[in-house]
Amino acid sequence: GTYPIGRPVLGTQIEILDAAGRAVPDGRTGELCILGGGVSMGYIGGHESENAAFETLPDGRVRYHSGDLGYRLPDGNLAFLHRKDTQIMIYGKRVEVSEVESRLYRCAGVRQAVVRACRDEAGLSYMTAYVVPAGEGLKVSALRRALSENLPAFMIPEFFVEMDHLPLNANGKPDLQKLPVVLKEGALLQWRMEVLHAVFSIPIDTPLDALREANRRYYETELPRGGHLACFARLDGVRAGCGGVCFYPEMPSPDNPTGRCAYLMNIYTKPAFRGRGVGRAVVGWLVN
Repeated sequence: GTYPIGRPVLGTQIEILDAAGRAVPDGRTGELCILGGGVSMGYIGGHESENAAFETLPDGRVRYHSGDLGYRLPDGNLAFLHRKDTQIMIYGKRVEVSEVESRLYRCAGVRQAVVRACRDEAGLSYMTAYVVPAGEGLKVSALRRALSENLPAFMIPEFFVEMDHLPLNANGKPDLQKLPVVLKEGALLQWRMEVLHAVFSIPIDTPLDALREANRRYYETELPRGGHLACFARLDGVRAGCGGVCFYPEMPSPDNPTGRCAYLMNIYTKPAFRGRGVGRAVVGWLVN
């Protein structure tokens, strides 16, 4: 998954820095920064955000922050990993968009591909894949199957867009700003806690391991003794289901030294909303 890119050319220095701008030891990952006579003061006519990559040092030299992550190999050569700005969070897990794009390029029938990270109405990240097919008859189902052989489900793009060609910028790279944006409504349930009079949100497809972690934290948290907590699930603007949890004390034991216990009460989903993850989301919220 790495790409050796050689050594700095004559008159050029490469520094590998961490997020705080400190040099990292050989073998550690950091941002590849370039110094030397070939580094300019910035882009002519460039936007402020683009020229922010150029840093003038106290000695007058200019350091260019490439945005590429890599590390130094034992033989002194450099290894490129991926762009530092392509990491997003999906279902609480880190996803490298460039890794998904690389896997998509390996799929049969794909001539060119770009994967773009977007955000839905709730601010959650999702991915859209833009594919230029190598021939006729490219199917999304085939791409999903091919990707699933090497990637977990949360790393497979949610949308696929077939393109005749990819728009390019002046540097000959794909221009992400000119790609069509697939809008996605926030797939969230809104919870109204009748007791606390507060509003919370949770994705309806929270991964099971996240619920297990929440359950572990649950027994390490002070909970009220002898009481219950109920919630209503709202979906499409109406109450779609409800559920509750009851807290009670018991005699401490080696398995439960605090004596804190709880059990789920009835979980109910209206017939019109069944099969949409409402009941599972209610259970997940209550466990959390």
